[in-house]
Amino acid sequence: RARVTSLGRSAAARIQMSDRPLLGYWAIRGLGQPIRLLLRDAGAPFDEKRYVQGPPPDYNKSCWFDEKEELGLDFPNLPYLMDGSIKLTQTRVILEYLAGKFGYSGENEEERLRIAMV
Repeated sequence: RARVTSLGRSAAARIQMSDRPLLGYWAIRGLGQPIRLLLRDAGAPFDEKRYVQGPPPDYNKSCWFDEKEELGLDFPNLPYLMDGSIKLTQTRVILEYLAGKFGYSGENEEERLRIAMV
């Protein structure tokens, strides 16, 4: 079950103390949704940090921009996943990591290739 969190200024310190993966993304389904679905299908508990943009017409994104350099990500971008010492960005990379972790990667080369085609 997902738990939505508010990390504030000491985000990196709080993340390292958690034993649950943390998924960070905008407060929309978007590119974060496939990651949420995989985690839920695997029955894996995880936390979420949902970044809320300001109202139109400016859609202020300072909630993300003010925090992104403090998270210790090699390529600060959304979505991100932090799982212990693993810190990943980009949907495809996160999905591949989680698929391997939870046994969705295939058991042989033919299965892995079929999965890659999907």
